[in-house]
Amino acid sequence: MSEWDGRFPHRDPLPYQTVEKPLKTSARPSILSEYHRCNHRFGGFFDSLLRSRLVTDEPNAVTLGPVEPGVIEVSPVGPSNYDRAGAADRRPRRSAGAPTMQTAPLLIVSGSNRPNSNTLRVAKIIEGHYRRLGAPVELYGLEQLPPEVFTPEAYTRKPDAFVLVQQRVLEAPGLHVVTPEYNGSFPGILKHFIDLLKFPESFEGKPVAFVGIASGSWGGLRAVEQLQMVFGYRNAHVYPDRVFLPGISSKLAPDGTLTDPALDGRLAAQTAGFAKFAHALGAAR
Repeated sequence: MSEWDGRFPHRDPLPYQTVEKPLKTSARPSILSEYHRCNHRFGGFFDSLLRSRLVTDEPNAVTLGPVEPGVIEVSPVGPSNYDRAGAADRRPRRSAGAPTMQTAPLLIVSGSNRPNSNTLRVAKIIEGHYRRLGAPVELYGLEQLPPEVFTPEAYTRKPDAFVLVQQRVLEAPGLHVVTPEYNGSFPGILKHFIDLLKFPESFEGKPVAFVGIASGSWGGLRAVEQLQMVFGYRNAHVYPDRVFLPGISSKLAPDGTLTDPALDGRLAAQTAGFAKFAHALGAAR
């Protein structure tokens, strides 16, 4: 019996006997339920698109704009069917002198604290792609974490050296996380870093992109998918275009570049797409 054939087995009073009775409603998922499922899967991204009306041919719409730093002009829009209260969207208009999300750099997080790790080398490649786009970007490797964060007191009172790191995460319009795969998951140091950051504001509505690396043939797939669950729980906006780099040890040249042009092209496409993704969501917030 097919999963979606609209029928369901019900237990008959007689022992070991079953009969099939049609369901009163169809078991097929509706388009609306699929929308809600996908919207939840990507952290509310589709809701954000509906609210911001990301088109370029309407005078009251938010413009996606270029990747380069600039000012986004956000105009109030009228009530829509999506807004159940029927109230107008009162997003403030940003003046030319006001700071925008593009004045703050995207933050690349290298998810390993091993010195001179392959993770850090890939993160630097991604940084180079952003700089060629003209997008503001910073790189933070977890080997830079201050030793004070490893004391038990760090959970109740954040060390002064970590406060600056926390502020960089809060101000970043998006996070680009590069993670290796250790023992079928992401590194414990990366989870510790996440746990130290303020809840919920550090990742609430934050655009996040993922790159997985591994020596094996799956390229950190398991590590990335487990991270997606963590960031989904924190209500981040997960960028759907992920990149996985398998056999990483043999694909990095001594100068730190990738020897596989196809993989490097995937990273370049992801950085360009994520810069626009973070730009658009920052304009919609």
